[in-house]
Amino acid sequence: MRRVIDRLEARLNPTHTVWFETGPTLVRNADDPLAEFLTVEHQTLVVNVAAGDLRWSRLGLRLGGHTAFEQTVRCQRDGTCTTYSGSPLERHFSNWAPDNAAVALGLDPATAGAIATQPSQALTLPWLAEACEVDPARRLERLERWTVEETRPFGRALGRGHGHKHFGPVSSQFGEVEFERYAALTRSISQQGFVAQPVGDTFVGVQLLVDGDAVVALALGPGLHRALVAVALGVDPLPVAVDRPPRVVHRVGARRGPGVRSGLFDQAAALALFDRIMEGTPPHGMPTGEL
Repeated sequence: MRRVIDRLEARLNPTHTVWFETGPTLVRNADDPLAEFLTVEHQTLVVNVAAGDLRWSRLGLRLGGHTAFEQTVRCQRDGTCTTYSGSPLERHFSNWAPDNAAVALGLDPATAGAIATQPSQALTLPWLAEACEVDPARRLERLERWTVEETRPFGRALGRGHGHKHFGPVSSQFGEVEFERYAALTRSISQQGFVAQPVGDTFVGVQLLVDGDAVVALALGPGLHRALVAVALGVDPLPVAVDRPPRVVHRVGARRGPGVRSGLFDQAAALALFDRIMEGTPPHGMPTGEL
């Protein structure tokens, strides 16, 4: 564990701000914050992570590039796209509709494991606790609830039957809601900047993936949309909370995780997925470049 702490400290900007969420009191720049964080479960460690070291969502995308989501934010900022129709986001949803969860994760369905037999919306990661169940029913039930709750503030209550926020197919109503969500965040962050509030779920939540000397922060939520918009608008580094369980995942842990033990993922596929996310390459088949 000490070696992990040393590697993490080496990657952090020496001028970064580190604090723990301890109720109303924030302890800044603790003498050895990472050591304390890794041994005290109830504390939330917040660090500034360079955009290049951030990976986004269960897709594990490297931000700061040319994903359709970032292109949409930039064209909204510049005023070159004002509606969902004809936007990079619409073209992304139209051009990428993975056949199953393995394809959505960039895995070869022939060798991925049981995950290849499941719908794309059931995608998960082999080191997450939810992967202990091969049956995707609970994952899909959670997605249904989250989708309804995320669309409700925009005057809709759309379930997962309308689509997934990361890939197609989606209904026009769902696409419009996602476009509006990005537009609202683009306006807010452009005008007010990115503000990390140390209360509740307002931090962008991440877990740390570690392989040798390499450390990246995988954003799993809350705050996925906020994180992407902030990076697309040039916020670098980005303050994030290391609070998504498991908070630290080693490469060896990927091949021993709940998803491998349950048979949902083949061991080799789990390692391949971990390596792809560390490298920051998009899933095979996902459109890249200008859309």
